This record gives sequence, structure tokens and C-alpha cells, in this order.
Amino acid sequence: MKILTLVLLVTFGNAAIGNSAEIAFDLKRSRIEVHVKATGHDFSGVLNNYKAVATIDDQLNPTSGKLDWDFCDLKTGNDKRDRKMIEWISPNLTKASFTFSKWRILEDGRTLVEGEMNIHGVKKKVRFPVTLRRTGLEISVTGSAVVDHTDFQLPIISFLAFLKVDPRITVTFTMKGKLKEK
Repeated sequence: MKILTLVLLVTFGNAAIGNSAEIAFDLKRSRIEVHVKATGHDFSGVLNNYKAVATIDDQLNPTSGKLDWDFCDLKTGNDKRDRKMIEWISPNLTKASFTFSKWRILEDGRTLVEGEMNIHGVKKKVRFPVTLRRTGLEISVTGSAVVDHTDFQLPIISFLAFLKVDPRITVTFTMKGKLKEK
């Protein structure tokens, strides 16, 4: 239910950076949010802590990328809701990840990234578009993805038989960082 990753880049231009380069993402300038719709009200949460790693090759194509997070670090501004979310996911299965596998350029210029998401111990192939920007060594990756938490064997959340949380959760992200110089 989050994601997403994102974090993986494509053709960044003509910088000469050697055999491979890692992108050092800045968590203070980056943001991953989830947006949830529910009967009667909607809410959002921010993933406050995560590990994002990506590398690119000589032609500046992504060669690897991974995003790891713990749902305990997702904060909605309501402590009771956050605790209930962990109970719903399972206190023993709060760690999740997205591992990049491939990419391609779309006709509109965005990049479609594909990979495997692992939530609640269930792995699923996912893909979503991202927009990449580069200025000098600065990298920015933005995008969004809709993730259905029932795809990860998590039940639909309902209260009083008529109040429900939509299982389709929108994840938006802006990842900012720099190409590490060798």
C-alpha cells in the first residue's frame, strides 16, 4: 500500500559519470504520501522514513533500484488510526519493499517503471509512470501509483457494516537527490 517506489531513473542526459553511479536521495527534500478514500471522509499519510537506492550505467540508464519501508513509519496525523493500521496489516509483517526490474519511455515522455512490490509477505508485479528531471547532478523523480491492498491479501476495512475504506490507495511521490560523484 505505499510504494512505491520510485526512485529509478532513466536517461538523464549527457553527463560523464564513469562506469556506474549511485543516486543519493535526500529524504528531507523527498516526500512519499498515501491518499485513502473512506465512507464519510478521506485521509492522507506521509512515509517519514525509508531507504531508497538506485544506480545508473554509463549510458545513464537505470541498472538497479529499491525502496524499503516500514508501515510503522507511515503517519496520518491520527495516532489511533496509525496503531489500528499496524494491527490490520499485522504487527509482524510491517516491512515492505519495491524492487525495480525494468523501464521504458512512454509516448508522452514519462518513464514507465516496473518492478515487484512486497507487502504483507505477498509479492506482486506493479508498474507506474514517473517524470524525471535532471539539472546538473540534481535528480528529481515524481509520480503516482494506485495500489489495491487486497492484491496483497489484506482485507477490506469496514466499520459498522456500512463504513468502508476503499482498497485502492493512491501513492504520490517526489524523490530528490544527487548523482554521487566518484
